[in-house]
Amino acid sequence: AGTGGNGKDSTGNGNGSAGNSPGGGGGGARGSSAGSQVTGGTGGSGQIIITVKSIATPTPTPIPATIAFGNLTQSFDGASKSVTVTTSPTGLAYTVTYNGLSTLPTTVGAYTVFATVTQSGYSGNATGTLSISDSAAAWRLLHFSTTSNNGSAADAADPDGDMLTNIQEYIFGTLPTSSQAPLLALSSLNSGNLTISFFGKEASGTGYTSLSRHYRVEKTLSLSSPYWQPLTGYEDITAGNSTISITEPTSGQSKSFYRLKSWLQ
Repeated sequence: AGTGGNGKDSTGNGNGSAGNSPGGGGGGARGSSAGSQVTGGTGGSGQIIITVKSIATPTPTPIPATIAFGNLTQSFDGASKSVTVTTSPTGLAYTVTYNGLSTLPTTVGAYTVFATVTQSGYSGNATGTLSISDSAAAWRLLHFSTTSNNGSAADAADPDGDMLTNIQEYIFGTLPTSSQAPLLALSSLNSGNLTISFFGKEASGTGYTSLSRHYRVEKTLSLSSPYWQPLTGYEDITAGNSTISITEPTSGQSKSFYRLKSWLQ
């Protein structure tokens, strides 16, 4: 017969003496650490037995977040379209897809918008529909007797040869079948000042329901430069059927180039 050992179980330290015969039993010990539990002792024939049990660490529950969409109805103008996204709590990181793609849509149609909060510690998503309507269809019918975007009525066509495509004519509010003078004109050049002007035509009539026309005047010192700088105070002008005149100093500049941009919203 063997002699038994003494065991201690408090801080995980234990001591015991192994039995002095094959049938003897020994003392045991048990310790623990973060994420695991260890128990052990000596068994018969001098064997040491250790058992390790994993203790799962609880995963923090994500804080619920909500997402709201804006600007879901837009008019086609050939430019890419995106929705506005607001999270609550505000300022959370998120991703947005349109029909499952991150690429912004540019053509007429309905697109499923899906947004997901990616901020660590938060969880939330939302689904909506972005509708891009062809408000130019009625305008096309008025000027070309068809709503189809093809032939001389196509957005990219220039039937009057004035270097403005049909879609540009629609946006600027000019006639697509009759060439006209440049939209941005030089009014005067004297006393070191340059005055340019254009007529801000209000968006009204067939094809412009619930739309407003906006203008921006930009400037560059070289046509080889890809950078055009908006003129201060003329970054976003809402048309109101009036002539807008702009006076620019020319001292110290050998040449300057100006252009007029427009969009509907």
